[in-house]
Amino acid sequence: MPIADFIDTAVSAGVPLACDLSATDDPEAHGRRTKALLAEREEMRSIEGGLAFRFPATTAVAQRVLEFVEIERRCCPFLTFEIIFEPEGRALWLALGGDERVEAFVRSEFGGGA
Repeated sequence: MPIADFIDTAVSAGVPLACDLSATDDPEAHGRRTKALLAEREEMRSIEGGLAFRFPATTAVAQRVLEFVEIERRCCPFLTFEIIFEPEGRALWLALGGDERVEAFVRSEFGGGA
């Protein structure tokens, strides 16, 4: 099911597409942590509404993914997040997305040319 199926686009359409970096304690450190986290991805897939990233399903990576989501929810309240843990510890997936405006933003900010 695409991430767009999980959101009410009528509500998200009214949310400004603007990041509030003041919502983070240290925007530069968050940027470095985000870049390092995305460097750990094993795969990136385009999905309807955004992008999905596959990571190793280790506890340390899961903690970094959850920290990323917690901060991004404050600074980019227009994003929708989905975290999936595959059976038998095979992988952890993080999907980012939203409506059409958000999809373009996600591809630009996190896609790395995808």
